[in-house]
Amino acid sequence: MCKDQSEPIIEKPKKPAEVYSLLNGSREQGSIYNTDSLIEQVDGNHPWFTKPHLLMALQSFEAGLNAGDLSGYRKIGQDHDISLGFWIRPLSPLEGAMPLFLSLLNGFRCIVKTETVEQPLYKSFFQLVENIFPGISEKMEFSDGPLGSVSGYVIAGERPNAIQMSYFAKKPVFTDVVSENNSIAILTGNETSAELDALATDICMYFGRSIHNVTELYVPETYNFSNLLSSMKRFDWYVNHSRYFNHYEYRKAAYLVSGEPFIDNGFLLLRKTSSVSRFTGVLNYREFKNMSELNGFSEGRVIYRANPDSAKGERLFGSAFTMPFLNSSGFFSFLINFMD
Repeated sequence: MCKDQSEPIIEKPKKPAEVYSLLNGSREQGSIYNTDSLIEQVDGNHPWFTKPHLLMALQSFEAGLNAGDLSGYRKIGQDHDISLGFWIRPLSPLEGAMPLFLSLLNGFRCIVKTETVEQPLYKSFFQLVENIFPGISEKMEFSDGPLGSVSGYVIAGERPNAIQMSYFAKKPVFTDVVSENNSIAILTGNETSAELDALATDICMYFGRSIHNVTELYVPETYNFSNLLSSMKRFDWYVNHSRYFNHYEYRKAAYLVSGEPFIDNGFLLLRKTSSVSRFTGVLNYREFKNMSELNGFSEGRVIYRANPDSAKGERLFGSAFTMPFLNSSGFFSFLINFMD
């Protein structure tokens, strides 16, 4: 039997002694803007933003605040009237929220353009953030039309089309929070159950649709998927989500008709292919004979391993949604440029 959608699917990140308490703190303060009211407003009103995923997004943001260092951003300066345009097409809850928060923290006027169905989430979220950062959203506004005259753009979530990108490219633009389908995981077959559980989160969280999900596996030719499939089992409640299940069923039917082989765990299809095309309900994988083959395949990709080489920028299984954006030197430099 599939697990109920309301059942938590990941443990809440542990918080250090001195923390920004975005979740529990908001409840204790008795604010009308709390976690429960936010989830109640969004859950069921957005086709992809479910309660477990909303909770995960809130927990990840809180963990990011406490894992990073705000002091550097606060030194940028707040006495200015510089405007930034935010083009947000989130594939999972709160994509783009951290760069938006950091920009507001430093006094930038932020004009946000997102779909009407997603506006309530971002509005409610920043009302929640007001509990610990009073006045943070005073210079934030939403636009249903053009972003207007701004000094630069931040693009988050789904990548704009070529025409839209050519328009944004006329000004400084930050696109590191855009889906590129470039996160891969390399397995050896020696991973522990705990490591595979962590990887399953990187693959399956947010229906596998977010900008941070692992979208492709590299495995030895003799790799046995049974243990990884078992680790993914806790996400089997996805079959109860109509939109996700429709994607899964459509791809399954297409592969059956075309005679393309795949592995089916009941809610996710594992497809052996060299294509980088990304489909909801499908996880691509490639096989390798020896590790030297990976040099060409993995170039320019974000690599996840059970034992990563940090010197090469590799990441640990389970860290796809816990990497603290606050420590992103790229975004810090982007904001600093407007102060010159």
